[in-house]
Amino acid sequence: MSLAIIASILWLAPFFVLKFEDFLVGAFFLGGVTFVVVSILLIVYDLDFPFTGMWVIELDSWKKLLNKIK
Repeated sequence: MSLAIIASILWLAPFFVLKFEDFLVGAFFLGGVTFVVVSILLIVYDLDFPFTGMWVIELDSWKKLLNKIK
């Protein structure tokens, strides 16, 4: 996970030095890219813990699926 965070910081760093004519356009662009990167990191982190994360996979769902397959 630390490698993903370091890679994200290295990917976002060049966006801080970009020169935009309008400050609001630059802030919106940087904020949007930052939002996408943070969202991807949260999803990857949550996928590491499927039974205890934000999006919990209930065992009952798997049991229902198993019964349908049988």
